[in-house]
Amino acid sequence: MSLDFQMERKEQGERDAVRKELFLHLLRTSYSAIYRAILTLVPAPSDADDVMQEVCVVMWKQFDDFEPGTNFTRWGRTIAFNLSRSHLRQSRKHRAGVIDEGAIAEVVRTSEGAQELLELRREYLNQCLQELKSPERTFVVECYRTGEKLTHVAKRLGEKVDRVYLRLSRIRRRLLSCIEKKIQAGGES
Repeated sequence: MSLDFQMERKEQGERDAVRKELFLHLLRTSYSAIYRAILTLVPAPSDADDVMQEVCVVMWKQFDDFEPGTNFTRWGRTIAFNLSRSHLRQSRKHRAGVIDEGAIAEVVRTSEGAQELLELRREYLNQCLQELKSPERTFVVECYRTGEKLTHVAKRLGEKVDRVYLRLSRIRRRLLSCIEKKIQAGGES
């Protein structure tokens, strides 16, 4: 075996390892959104688990077709919806119930639209958080980072609970107003 061939094999192995790590990272960050998309069409958790497993296999096999920089979650949800519909057609053959394809398509469209709006609102929320003054941003992060009740946060911060609620409520109203302005302006503000 020549030295060039050995080096080429080693480089290919390293590229494959990086590719696998990238796929796993993207899948971990998108897994729950893809699974929720499946649950909109396949409500039985055991069936949804089977479909999700199949989705992961298909996504890995087609990962070379995924264009870096595009929305991995949307790509995965598209595969998930297609496999979910296929699963429904197969299960329909074994069950007496009839599922209207038009209704399925409408659920898919509605779910995709809602997901896109949610992603947009999250993006604007992050922008609006960055626009807060540093102490306010730190306060918001402190209130939400651990998921604990605000009574515990107030104790930890050495503040009265009602003061924490009031302060957080004011900041949340400002964030909501900021998000709504960005939506109305199409993200230009």
